[in-house]
Amino acid sequence: MAKPEAVALVGSLTPREREVFDGLVDGQVARVIAKRLGISPKTLQAHRCAIRAKVGSANAADLARLAMRAGVIQ
Repeated sequence: MAKPEAVALVGSLTPREREVFDGLVDGQVARVIAKRLGISPKTLQAHRCAIRAKVGSANAADLARLAMRAGVIQ
């Protein structure tokens, strides 16, 4: 996937999904992300599922690769 496509996919996330995405690619566990954002673990899971559906990822490694291509992480 080209960089502009990766940037567009990350840009398609809602602000809350982007917060969850950033936590996931930083390697934080779901429980920590949920607590930091003040949401329940079930709500976090719903956001994670929405993120994966939007960007077409199957796992956390796919999300990390997308983040690298989009320039979110180095």
